[in-house]
Order: sequence, then structure tokens, then C-alpha cells
Amino acid sequence: MRFLVDMPLSPGLARWLIGQGHDAIHASELGLSQAPDTEIIERARIDLRTVRGGEWSDQQVIDRMRSILTSVRPDDLVRSILVVDRNRVRRRNLPIERV
Repeated sequence: MRFLVDMPLSPGLARWLIGQGHDAIHASELGLSQAPDTEIIERARIDLRTVRGGEWSDQQVIDRMRSILTSVRPDDLVRSILVVDRNRVRRRNLPIERV
């Protein structure tokens, strides 16, 4: 899987994902540390990457991602945006259509 880890999350998550065999990069590595969400989402779409999250400790987010990656089919993650909350995961297919 290809992941773009958003700014509220630690670069440690990208390193952990790489260690799990995924292609991951943190938004700051792409010069997106001050970018609005729309720009980050667009970059994820262009690069065919997925992941977005909130402010969690490194261990909390790694535990949550481990759970998600073992329970969600890889085909369901491709070209998706994941919004990961503590109690649920919302997945939206890319591109996101404006209504």
C-alpha cells in the first residue's frame, strides 16, 4: 500500500508503515507542512496514496493502523482516503466528487 501520512500524525507512523513493507511518506517530507487539507488530499490522489488522522500518540496510532491493516482488504484501501477515529474508520474513494 502507498500512504501519505498527514501532519497531525507523527513521522514515526510513516517509518512504522515502511517497516511493515508499505510505501509511506509524511506530508512534511513533501513540503506540505503548512498546506491546507485540500492540497494534501490532492497530492494523495495524484500519488495514489492514502491516510489521514488526528492527534494520537505514536503507539496509539500504530496499534490502530495495525488493527485496520489486518481487518480491511488491501483492495478496499487503494485510491481511498481513510479518516480514522478512535471508534470508527471512514473510507472515501478518490476522487472525491463535489456535490
